[in-house]
Formats: sequence, C-alpha cells, structure tokens
Amino acid sequence: MPSVTQGDLLVIRQPTKYSSAEVKEVVEAAGDSAAILYQYYRMASLYKDSCRVSDEVVADALGWPTYKAARYRRALEKAAFIRISSVGTGTTKITKIVVGKEAVALFDAGLPHNIVDINTFKEVMRSLGINASQLPQNLPRIQVEMAKRTIQ
Repeated sequence: MPSVTQGDLLVIRQPTKYSSAEVKEVVEAAGDSAAILYQYYRMASLYKDSCRVSDEVVADALGWPTYKAARYRRALEKAAFIRISSVGTGTTKITKIVVGKEAVALFDAGLPHNIVDINTFKEVMRSLGINASQLPQNLPRIQVEMAKRTIQ
C-alpha cells in the first residue's frame, strides 16, 4: 500500500481506483456528501501541507460551510473509511491520513501498512469471509493464511 510523505502530511491509501462499488458503500454508510469528501481525501496525496486537509480549507475548496466538512469527516471516520491522526509535536509534527476500508482496518489493528501485499490481503479476507470491521478479532487467522500464501 503506497504512502506519500511531503512536507508535514503523510497519506496512506489503497492503490486502487475509486470504484462505483466503493462510492456506493460510502454513500450508504455516510451519505452522498461524504462520498465527495472521501474523494477529496483520496486525492490528499497531491498535497504536502497538513493545513490542506483541515476542515476549514476542505470546506473552502468544496464550497461548503466548515461545519459540513467537519460533520462528514466525522461520518467517514465513524464508518472507518478514513483515519486522521497527528504524530509528534511542533516542527516535527506529521499529520497522517489513512484512506480506504482495508487501510483503516490495518491501521486500527496496529499493523504497518507497508508490509502487507494488499491484493493478497483482500484475497485472504474474501476467502475467509471476513470484512474490514471483523479484522481485529480475526488477525491470527489472517496472519496464518498470509504466511501460507507467502511460503507457496
């Protein structure tokens, strides 16, 4: 899963295109305005400053009031489509944005995003019948299956 670091912004997202199925899932979970905001966060790797993803700047870019950007960001976080966190302090502070259900599930489970082949990971989850929300309790099963496929 690629990560892009520029300035004080680190973006981790799934390398896949924004599919119609993903749009539908976002709309059903968080609303149609959330789908627009989600697309903005998927493009966040184009930015290098964390201020570009603040609610105020995002709202201005989308022509929304700040409260609307904040409300839909919280809806996307609650539905586990994004995670935004800050690491460090002062001049060493980095804002991390994790975008995509699988990337967020890995982040929430404490797994490093850069050691997992996302295609194999998705294949294992499908074969075990596990969705992203079930990831934490099924980590041992997934790790065993990932190890088996790596050895082959």
